[in-house]
Amino acid sequence: MGVWALFVGAQDIPLGAEKVGGAGGVGLGLGAGITMAQTMMNAMKPAAPAATTLANTKFCVECGHAIPRSAKFCPECGKPQAGT
Repeated sequence: MGVWALFVGAQDIPLGAEKVGGAGGVGLGLGAGITMAQTMMNAMKPAAPAATTLANTKFCVECGHAIPRSAKFCPECGKPQAGT
């Protein structure tokens, strides 16, 4: 949800609180609950597996820069890589 939509929703909270028993308050509460649930779910998404990245990475014998395991030359310093 965009920042502007959150801002507009927050501006409507006092209006919804004034109208006791109104459908606006129910809609606002439901919208806020859904937004909070989406935010929590996005925060709990697993990060990209580091093991896959590390398995395909080696380090340059000259400068130590992380490079693809299949690289024959370091893209940083240009040094040929041993064993490739």
